Amino acid sequence: MAETADVALVLAADVSGSINPQELRLQRQGYARALSDPRVVQAIAAGPQHAALLAYIEWSGSGQQRVIVPWTRIRSDNDARAFVAALLAGPPPTGQLTALGEAVDYSREYLGQAPAPAARRLIDVSGDGANNSGRLPWEARNDAVAAGIVINGLAIRNETDREYYVHTHPPGGIAAYFRDQVAGGDGSFVTEAQGFESFSDALVTKLVIEIAGVRPTDREAVAERLN
Repeated sequence: MAETADVALVLAADVSGSINPQELRLQRQGYARALSDPRVVQAIAAGPQHAALLAYIEWSGSGQQRVIVPWTRIRSDNDARAFVAALLAGPPPTGQLTALGEAVDYSREYLGQAPAPAARRLIDVSGDGANNSGRLPWEARNDAVAAGIVINGLAIRNETDREYYVHTHPPGGIAAYFRDQVAGGDGSFVTEAQGFESFSDALVTKLVIEIAGVRPTDREAVAERLN
C-alpha cells in the first residue's frame, strides 16, 4: 500500500471572467507565496505522518476545470518549492462563467484519484462570485460531505469589479454566500480575503488550520501554529 498522508487537499481556484488578468496573476502568486511559507511546511511536518497530498486546479464555467498541479506529496521545503514552481509555470487561465457546483464535483472526483490514503480529505474553494453556471453548489457540497469530505471556502472580496458587481456582491456578501452555499462538513469554515493583494495572508492562515486539523474557533491553537 502506498504511504499514507495526514491530509489530501484539493486547492480549487476561481479563474472566471470577474477576475481580471492582473488579479489572476496576484491569485497565483498568492497561492505560491502561501505554499512557500515556512509555517505551512511546519504544519505539514508536525502531523503524525509528516506528509500532505496537495493538488491545484483552476475552474470557471460549466465543463471548464483543469488540473494545473497534479497530486504531489509534500514533506519538506523542497517539495513545496517544486509544487510552487509547477503552479507558476502552468498555462494561462481562461474562462468566463462561475460553476461553483461543478468545481466541487470535479474536486471530489479528483480526491478519489489521490495516490495514497489520507486521514482527512478536504476541498479548499477560492472565488469572488456567486454560482451562475451548471449544478447548484449546495447540491455538490452535500454530495461531497456525504462522502466524508470537508469543504472550506476562501471568499475574495473584489472591490475593483464593476461589470460583474451583482455577481461578486450577492446579498449578505460573498463570505456569507460561501458559508451558505459552498462550505460543509465537520469543522468547515470560510475565510474572507480583502481583495487579491491580501490573498496570500488569508491563505496562509487557512492552510495552516486545514493541514494542522485545528478548529478555526480555537484561537490559542491557531495562534500557536502561526507563530
